[in-house]
Amino acid sequence: MSLLLDLPKALEHQLQQEADKRERSPEQVALDILASAFAEEQTPTVAEVVARIQATPPNPAMITPPQGSLADALRNGPTDPEFDLERWQAEWAQAEEELRRINLLNDMAEGRA
Repeated sequence: MSLLLDLPKALEHQLQQEADKRERSPEQVALDILASAFAEEQTPTVAEVVARIQATPPNPAMITPPQGSLADALRNGPTDPEFDLERWQAEWAQAEEELRRINLLNDMAEGRA
């Protein structure tokens, strides 16, 4: 397919500069740019991502030696003397009610209710 484009001077100048830098013709550079713009990126599968992670060696700088029992740390987690469970549960219930109200309004606006 042949394609004739009338480029603005500034774009023509940029294309020529890029062609000179790559030691190619402006047409070849334009074709490369179009080809890369339409190239489909290959999204790796979950298995490929897992395999890549498993093949990555550990980084010693990211490893912190244990400083006690994980079970003890989880059992005796930090406490917040300011934390009020009842107040938190009331606020959480209020937030959930607000979300239900918003969802209902959205459903009504979109004809689902």
